[in-house]
Formats: sequence, C-alpha cells, structure tokens
Amino acid sequence: MHWPGCQGGAGAGAGCAALGAGRQSGMAVAHIAGTASPGMAVRGICRRVPARHVQGYSAGQDMTDRSAPPPYDPGCPLPVSGGAGRVPCMPVADADGAARANAPGRGVAAWVSRRRLFHNRPRRIVLVGDMEMVTRLVARLRARADRYRVVGQFSCQQGAGEWRCDGDVSDLLAFCHASLPDMIVLALEDMERQRMRDLLARLIILPTELRLAMDILPPGFIGDDFNADFGMCLLPVCQRPLDGWRDIVKLAEDKIISLLALVMLAPLFLVIALLIRIDSHGPVFFRQKRYGFNNEIINVLKFRTMYTDQEDLSGRQMTVRGDQRVTRVGRYLRNLSLDELPQLVNVLMGQMSIVGPRAHAVAMEVCGRPYEHVVEGYSARHRVRPGITGLAQVNGSRGPLTTVEAARRRVEYDLTYVAHWSLWLDIRIIIKSVWIVFFRRENAF
Repeated sequence: MHWPGCQGGAGAGAGCAALGAGRQSGMAVAHIAGTASPGMAVRGICRRVPARHVQGYSAGQDMTDRSAPPPYDPGCPLPVSGGAGRVPCMPVADADGAARANAPGRGVAAWVSRRRLFHNRPRRIVLVGDMEMVTRLVARLRARADRYRVVGQFSCQQGAGEWRCDGDVSDLLAFCHASLPDMIVLALEDMERQRMRDLLARLIILPTELRLAMDILPPGFIGDDFNADFGMCLLPVCQRPLDGWRDIVKLAEDKIISLLALVMLAPLFLVIALLIRIDSHGPVFFRQKRYGFNNEIINVLKFRTMYTDQEDLSGRQMTVRGDQRVTRVGRYLRNLSLDELPQLVNVLMGQMSIVGPRAHAVAMEVCGRPYEHVVEGYSARHRVRPGITGLAQVNGSRGPLTTVEAARRRVEYDLTYVAHWSLWLDIRIIIKSVWIVFFRRENAF
C-alpha cells in the first residue's frame, strides 16, 4: 500500500526489512509511480535509521512497567481526570503553533522554529485513531514531556461518544494546514485495508512525518527511541520531504540565487516595466492566487502580459497559442519566460523556491474539472515550496493541459522531484531551464 512520492516503512516496497526485524526496524522506502526523463532515473531508496538502546530497559522486561501515572500538564486547560475512557482535550492551537502558522516567509527565526533545526524543544505530536490506543499513547507521552507534546487528538470513527477529542480527519487536515505538527501518529486497533488506504490517502499530502502505531511488539523488545517512548511499534509511512540540513541547503540556495538574480537583473526589470507601460494601459505587475507550501494560498507575482480588461485572475482559462488577450510586449515576455522573473521576489520572501513543482492557480482545471479532482494525490506536490521552474517543465511537460493523462504525468514529475530532491538535481534543472529558454521554446506562448 503506497502512493507516489511517499516514503514507507516495512511492507511498503521490496528491499526493506520485514515487520519485527529487530534493530533493522525503522527502514523507509521511497517509491515513485511513473518515469522520469533520461539522465534522471527514478530508483527506490532504502534508508536505514539506526536503532539505539534505551537505558533502563532489560531483556524480558515489559516496557509498560516504567510508565508512571501521567502528571498534570500545565499546557492543557483540563487536568488528567474524568475516569476510564476519557482523554483530556488537548489544545488545538498554542503559542508555538500560532508562530508556526505565520512562519512561511517571515524571517529566519520563524523558519528555524518551524523546521525544528534545533532539537531543544519537544516534538509536536498529533494523534489520530481509536480511543483506547490514543488514551494509552497520551499517558506515555505525558510522562516524556521533555521530548513530546501532544497538540491534538482526532478520531477516525463516526461519533466519538464521550471521548473528548478535537474532531475527525477533516478537522485534522484544517488543523495541519494552519499549524503543521512535527509528526502525525495513526493509532488504530483494527481497520480494514480499504478504509486504511482511504485514510492514508488523505494524510500523505501533508508535509510532515507520518507514522503508524501498532501494538505488536513482544515484551522486552527494544527497538529505536520512538518504539521505546511510545511503547508500540511505529512504522514510518511518510517522512518530511526536506528536513534538517537538506532544508538548510535548499533555503540557502533559494536566498542566494534570488538575491543575486534580483540585483543583476534590476536594469532588465526597469526596461521591461517601461515597455509594459508604453504598450498598454495598466499596472506593470500581475498578481494571482496560487497554491504554495502546505496548500497555503500565496500571491504570485508576474509581469503583466495581458490587457487588464481581459485578465483571468482565477487562472481557470488557460492561455493558448495566438491568444488575443496577450499584449504585443506580452508575447515576447511569455516566449522568453521573462514574465516569470518577478517570482524571484516570492522566492526571496520564502513563499517559493527557484526549483520545485510549478505553482498552480487555485482555480486551475483539466478538461473542465478541478485539477485536484482529476489526479489522485495531487496535493502531495505541495509538500515542498513551489518553484519558478521544475522537473516537469524541463522534460517537456509545460503549456496547456488538454488531456487527463498529460495532467497525471505532470504530477508524477512533481512527486518524483519531491521524493528525490538534491542540490545537484536543482543545478541540472536550472541549467536545462536556461538552455530551453534560449534554444527550445515550443510551448512558451
């Protein structure tokens, strides 16, 4: 059971350790559906997470023996009480969560907090599942308040009864779009295969770590730190696409290139702005609402290439060859992709990247239907910041989409990039993009 661009644990793909393989638990596989262009081969990556002993446990000892009664958490408005079968309601938002909701593009300090580069604060955990397992996990994690902080509990059942939780899966998606946690843990006793698949399909689009908690460990088993802390086997389903140093490198790449490009291209910006004002009435820049990281709606900047009374702010109507809405100067700008240059400002603000899945307009359609309704897992492309150019564009997947198959192939390229990002891949895409602009502009109009 796997999806394009998602890293899975045991059983997610060939070559990874089987369930219960002792200290080799915690492996992950990157599985990509679709193919990439020559020179950018797609391959499964099996990554081993080293297991470590947890002091205080010995062979044959039940790990649950050490779990003390959960202390009162001052961060929660309710005490740990209410009798069996009741879980104190966790705060849906907190000070840290509020800061994270406003983090994108608002300074290095906010970005560092949001990316968890420094591990001197508890990891923010969201629990999803059945009441009994969630109750046990809350008790264990409250005993490890120095490492974990439960910021939300959500039910995957119809009607939670007396269980006081923060809502169902739909509420979870809204919560994560507003305040992204460090990890989502699915705690399910028994669930049929199709129901599990439907639930995971709704969660893998989120740009955070996703693990499946299973109460299958024998007494005395010592796995990695997560298994010991949670008292259950935590199978990795999806990893955060860019985390730790990979995110630092990506951010540095975006900031350095965008700043240098804006300085070097400032005279060109002035010339283009003057030509636009001379050619037609209206502003120099065009702003359009598009999807950004974690489905956040951002205002993407472009040089205006259409007459102001014929612009499509929603992006529902695609531009075609010989489109009468495009101005005379606009045709040259679009042909050379110069209309995209103002997006360097979006990159400098932290809303976009130089390379990544292209930012799509919120109302973009394929064959008369919203893009997200045509391609399964479409929103998984928003697990990273959108880019000015991308893997799909340098492999010929650009211009208007006329078939569902073309739309799916473009998303497959995006998910391939998300799963296999590297600095070298970005450099290759940038070089190839420049070459295409000057020598191969078939679908630029």
